[in-house]
Amino acid sequence: MHIITEENTITQVDMESIRCIKNVRTLCLHSNRIPANVVSNLRDMASERHIDIRLAENCTDTSRKDFQEQLRKCLNMDKPTYEWDVFITSTDEDEDLVENQILPKVEEEWGFKACTNYRDYIPGMGKLADINIRMEKSKCMLIIITSDTEVKKIPGALEATEMYSDAQTTGGGGHHFLRQTPKIIPVLWNKETKEPMEFKTLTFVQRKTTHQEKYFWDQIHKSIKQSLYLIY
Repeated sequence: MHIITEENTITQVDMESIRCIKNVRTLCLHSNRIPANVVSNLRDMASERHIDIRLAENCTDTSRKDFQEQLRKCLNMDKPTYEWDVFITSTDEDEDLVENQILPKVEEEWGFKACTNYRDYIPGMGKLADINIRMEKSKCMLIIITSDTEVKKIPGALEATEMYSDAQTTGGGGHHFLRQTPKIIPVLWNKETKEPMEFKTLTFVQRKTTHQEKYFWDQIHKSIKQSLYLIY
């Protein structure tokens, strides 16, 4: 005999009645709301009588809520706290470009919360510590590279690529990188700008061809927007 009452709202089981039923081969009670003590008793009885019993996903309403709360807490463990959607960094020579062309798009038109290396720094703090704070508090990092840019002059650029490289070589597959440092979005601003060797493992937003130029701003917008969903 096979008794199947799965996916119901059963909260109690009459153990004696089940014991009186002969030749029970299968007792399927999974996905109900049977309390833990009853589940334990059913397992003992099934073991004694060699019954194939299915009891997965059982709990009372209270237990279910407790479990869901514990699950939410676990998912939020080690979750970084972010202050900005994007950290925009460039050389000192390219600050006007950021201020007059990029920030109006990012903040005013697209509605992202941005910080820059020249506007949002903390006076009196060490330069490296200040950059690291902005990297850790940002979900992605927009690195502006013009034709005359030396990457080593871009605040935080080399530090971010080193962190990314470390995460890749230590077997993290990029997951650790995504959780602990911002997603890097390198932007080749001019058609003649060459891809720096420091970012050889990353894809670029660029405008060298007619089609790349057509989707240039869309690619920047999409890259920032996607990074918001890559982080918890």
